[in-house]
Amino acid sequence: MPKFILFVLLLSLGFGFAQNQNSYDELKVDDTAFNPVEFDSELIEEFQNDSDYEYYRPVEVSPFQDFMDWLNMQYTKFMDWLFSDLEGASIWNYLGLIIKIISILGLVFLVVWLFNRFNPGQKLTKSSDSPEVDLTEEEELIYRKNLQELIQEAIQNQNYRLATRYYYLLILKNLKNKKLVDYQFQKTNTEYIQELKNQSFSKEFEAITRYYDFIWYGDFQLNESIFNKIKLQFEELNSSVKQQSKYE
Repeated sequence: MPKFILFVLLLSLGFGFAQNQNSYDELKVDDTAFNPVEFDSELIEEFQNDSDYEYYRPVEVSPFQDFMDWLNMQYTKFMDWLFSDLEGASIWNYLGLIIKIISILGLVFLVVWLFNRFNPGQKLTKSSDSPEVDLTEEEELIYRKNLQELIQEAIQNQNYRLATRYYYLLILKNLKNKKLVDYQFQKTNTEYIQELKNQSFSKEFEAITRYYDFIWYGDFQLNESIFNKIKLQFEELNSSVKQQSKYE
């Protein structure tokens, strides 16, 4: 009996395999029924040259727009550089950002200071037909104004920063009158210090020059107490200048 059952199972498996093979043969595709498609190259070229089928057309950019795009790109690069240190959350990253900001502000301050110091616009706007020499503000004060009166007026108005400026210009005026320095507007205060290095009051002049640069160009506001201390040094130096001669 078991042999009979085994025979039946083998017969069933063989019959099923034969049916699957017939089904697979029926699914075979006759690839000879397909023919490759040939495209007309001339027709394709005609379509390519037809503007109605041109879906991509480059947009013309004006020079101004091109410049604005470049400017925007530079601004983006600058902001990426400025805030690149904030990618981490440590104190060193924030310190790097602060150093960058201070450096930028220092550069801006230097440019503004140089512009105010040399005043290039003054020469550009000077009229060639003017019968008088067009003086700068500093030259106008030194050559034509009574600086002592201006000092007293500034002190009365409690404008001690302006009074300090007038004091320094008064000393330069007296140095010029004594021919101890060759006064020229474009010269720096450091150059005047070098010219006076052989004078007995050279150290005093260097000290009040530092005060002046810090107060005037550094926009430092004075109170009356501090001003009176600086005022004394200016007046003592001014007296020394009046008593000196270039050939002493």
